[in-house]
Amino acid sequence: MPETSDSAAAVDEAINTRQSVRASLPTPVDRATVETLLKLSARSASGSNIQPWRVRVIAGDIKERLTKAIFEAVARDGFEHYQRGCATTSSSARRSA
Repeated sequence: MPETSDSAAAVDEAINTRQSVRASLPTPVDRATVETLLKLSARSASGSNIQPWRVRVIAGDIKERLTKAIFEAVARDGFEHYQRGCATTSSSARRSA
């Protein structure tokens, strides 16, 4: 099907207004919305065409326990251990220090 000028304009608008957001609201997202977004995102390009995408979705008690564990680890070890590209020691070496 040939592209219409409206659909081309919509793509241009989406590309030109795209932004990365590193924050989130505490508002839950319903499962159907998550599934729709994952189906759509599976068709998106990946850097250097590296595939497949691997996605984990968690919610409820498991999410709460993981969030708590992450905050505890950062409080205990500091954030620098978890920053991308930083040289880190193994977790067993940090625990024995």
